[in-house]
Formats: sequence, C-alpha cells, structure tokens
Amino acid sequence: MTPRDVFISYSTRDRDVAEAMCEKLESEQIRCWIAPRDILAGTEWIASLVEGITHSSVFVLVFSSNANGSRHVAREVYLAASKNKPIVQFRIEDVELIDTIQFFLGTEQPLDASDDASNDPMNRLVETVRKHLVHERRQDARNSLPPQPAVAEDSIAVLPFRNVTPDDALGFVAEGIATELRNSFTKIHGLRVVSRSSSLKYAGEGNDVRELGAKLGVRFLLTGSVLCSEDRFRVVVELDSVEKEQQIWSRSFDHRMDDLFDAQTEIAIAVANEFGGVKLKNEIAMAAQRPTDSLDAWSLVQRARAFIFGITPGALDEAERLLRRAIELDDMYAAAHAALASILGERRVSGVSDDVEADRNEAMDLADRAFVQSPTDPFVLKMCGSIWAYVGDFEKSVDLLRHAVRLAPHDLGAWGYLGWPLVETGDGFDLDDVHRIMERILSAAPEHPGACFWRYHRSVAFACQGEHARAAEFARSALNLNRMFPWGWMHYANVLGLTGSAGKAKQAMDTCLKISPTLTPSHYDLMVRGMSATEEVAHTRVAGLRTAGLLG
Repeated sequence: MTPRDVFISYSTRDRDVAEAMCEKLESEQIRCWIAPRDILAGTEWIASLVEGITHSSVFVLVFSSNANGSRHVAREVYLAASKNKPIVQFRIEDVELIDTIQFFLGTEQPLDASDDASNDPMNRLVETVRKHLVHERRQDARNSLPPQPAVAEDSIAVLPFRNVTPDDALGFVAEGIATELRNSFTKIHGLRVVSRSSSLKYAGEGNDVRELGAKLGVRFLLTGSVLCSEDRFRVVVELDSVEKEQQIWSRSFDHRMDDLFDAQTEIAIAVANEFGGVKLKNEIAMAAQRPTDSLDAWSLVQRARAFIFGITPGALDEAERLLRRAIELDDMYAAAHAALASILGERRVSGVSDDVEADRNEAMDLADRAFVQSPTDPFVLKMCGSIWAYVGDFEKSVDLLRHAVRLAPHDLGAWGYLGWPLVETGDGFDLDDVHRIMERILSAAPEHPGACFWRYHRSVAFACQGEHARAAEFARSALNLNRMFPWGWMHYANVLGLTGSAGKAKQAMDTCLKISPTLTPSHYDLMVRGMSATEEVAHTRVAGLRTAGLLG
C-alpha cells in the first residue's frame, strides 16, 4: 500500500471528530489512513488496519470515554506501540485513560481539545504531527546512503547486444532485450548493475575481459547478439568472468517474436543459475516480469528511454511522441505512463509546454496511474518521484524516491533523483543530505550519465547555503559534463549573479536561450517558485538573476 503520514484511531461514536481531523490534516498535505475510507473492498477489516498502522508514520489517537471503552482502539494502540510508532493523543473529553491504553503511551503531553477552542487544537495537531514527520524523515536519511560499490555481493555489466539482423530497423530488439535485462537485474538485492550509458561507452572495444571489467568495476560481463527472421528471433548470450578472464557460460534462445518477454525472463533465470544460490534465482525470476502484452508498446518505450536524459526541446518532443504512441497500444503499461509523466514535467519546467497547467495536471494523473499499476518498479517510482518534485510536492517525491532506493539500493540514478526534492525544502539537514548522497554516488560512478545533474544538485544546495563560490564551481563542472542542459545554464547565470559577475551571468543566460528559447528568466522564476517550499528558497534561486539585471 502507499505509505501514509498518519493513522487515525477512533471509536466509531467519535467518527465526526475523526473525519474532521482527517480533512484538516489532508488540507495541510498530511496524508491520512482512516477507516472505513481506506479499507479496500474485498479485504479483511483487521488485516487492513494492521497494514494501515504498519505503513503510517504517526499514530493519532482520538481519545474520549468512547475510546476508553473500545477494545478495537486498545488493540490499535498496542499494535502502534509494538511497531514503535509515535503516538499523539488528541483528547476530546476530560477523562482518565484506562490502564490498558495508558501502559503503551509515551510521556508526550496530550493535545487537549475538550475545552481549548481558543487555541485551535487542530492547528496544534498539525504542528505536532509535522514535528514527528520531520524527525522520522531525518532519522531515515541518517540511516540511508547509497551503498559503496564493494557492498554488493556481485556486480555485472550488460553490454549492448549486437544486432546481426540484415534489417537495421529491428535493432531496437537487441537494445531492448539488453535494457530490460539490465532493469531486471537492478531490482536484485546485492547485485550492482552498471548503467546503460556507462556500458554503451565500451561497446565494441574488443574482447579483453579483464580490461573491460576493470573499466566498469564489475566481476561479470554479459554480452549477446540477436538475429531476427520473419516471426522468430534467436538470442545468443554469453557470460564472462572478469576474475577468470574467460567465458563461463553461453546459451542460445529461440523464440517467436510474440514470446520476447518470456525470453527475457528465461535469460535472466539462466544467468542467475550461473551466479548460484536459490535466493538470487528466485529474486531474478520475480524481477523479470512481463512489462506489457504489446511488443510494439514495449519497443516504443525502449526508444523513448534514450531521451530520458535529453532535455532539449527536440529530444522532449520525440520522447513524448513515442510514449503517447506506446500508451495508445497498451494503456496498462506503467513504465510508459511514468516516463511520459516525467517528460511532460521536463517540458513544463523547460518552457516548451504549450499549456503549462494542462501538462502539469496530465503529468500528475499519469504518475498516479503508473504508481497504482506498478508500485514496486524502481523505474516507475523514480519517474513518478521526479514529476512530484517538479510540481513542488517534495514530501511525496521524497517518499517515492526513498521507496525506489530501498527496492534497488544499487540504482544510483534513483539516488540522484532525490536531489530534486531535497533542495526544494531549503532545510539545512536536507541540503546536507544532498551533499552526502551526491558525493557518494559521484565517487562511485563519476561517468554516469546523471553525473551532470548530481553536480547541479550540489550547486543548488551550496547556493541555498550561501556558499556562492562553491555553487559556481559545481555548476561549471555540471555544464562541462552536459553543455546542452538549459536549466543548468539558467541556474549558473543566477549563481554568477550572486557572485557579482553580471557580464558572465548574461552570457550563461544567452547560452540557455540558444538551447531552449522559451526558458526565459521569468519562466524560470515562475517554475522555481512553484517548486520551492518557502519564499526564502525561491528568492535565493533567482536573486542572482535580479542582481545581474536579468529578471525584473
């Protein structure tokens, strides 16, 4: 289930108070679990309550004489305490707690709403819940960093498969099989998988297994070829051990074209057998699930993925076209919905959207649908997390991205996406967390295709912390990795303005406008304000543009 911020426990006789509480909290963007609203049809009541408490961060007890006499409330309090959930008492009657409830409550003073209308107890409840949520998020961040490469039990690079079919138009099959295998392996606990773009750099570099393994920092290399003929295809796969400097396994797979997804699963399980271990074999079998029933929809998403890191207007246009066609062919394909949501978000912030508000709404709808369809797919989670960051819901964005990295701790791209929502809060702890995460993943994969964005995130964090020289340093290094990053150029113009370099700031702005003519300072200002948690954060991110005379 989707994690919630608050579980509301109450006696049914106090339902009006509980529902008013839920309405107030959710109006403040605090997501609640409350019965009977959140008990899904066809599920057992008790099981739903247990799951609701387990997946909520804070337990709020509506306390009254009615709650005192409710065995269900007592059980819910016991369960919350056993799971170490912070318990907030919202007392609506001046009565003593019975011992079976009092025993499990902490020392925190209850919020007394029984005769305190003047001090607005609902607002004090919101404030108390927020304090608990901030504390939990910070504790989670302290215990959550990208793993060092050495932590992985095994590591593999899936090199681009060779297309040996005379028809070059079928090359997407070879690329798609490698991409889906890589995506499946990324979900495996203890298996570090080199990114697609990093693997692409070494395509066709010869057969020196040790040299390739050293460059990519892996123990295994997976290579292969694909031959298509009419309605059938053959995949030849080879697994090399870097340590042994030799091929340790090879196998060919013959299938009909409409069995492509079954072939991917079969290959993944076969590779797992070579790694050894029933656990790993079962995990890969679970991860390599059929993504869609439409081969054409799948191929379109594979092609569109090449544009995920492309932030120029042309790249965004082509990605949108491919993904809309994929959804037409298979409206239940979660990856297509999630990727399109992210692309629409990119179009919106980059200023190439024809209708900013319509694209915003559609992107949020697509992200919600993708999450419902595939709530445990790291690719879906990081795409959805990005769109929620773009529209300014940084708490929801962080939740989804934290979930993604828990599922795929070695997916450095998912860790990198956390930079977007964390810099939006302006909170000192979150900004320090940006530096800790980005420093770790840049050290682990300095040539990753997302490295320019990771350096950009550190630059924004430094700017928000008032370290303008370091912000300029990291902005320059980000743009050296990707000269076609218009948002990065406008940010660099702002940082240069903060350092007093008005002339250089104008040059950076002009470069941005050459790449994306519609990403003007005024549009950038509008987007930044929509993405920032406070006016102070928004001011810092555009103050340099004003100082340099580039923004009115």
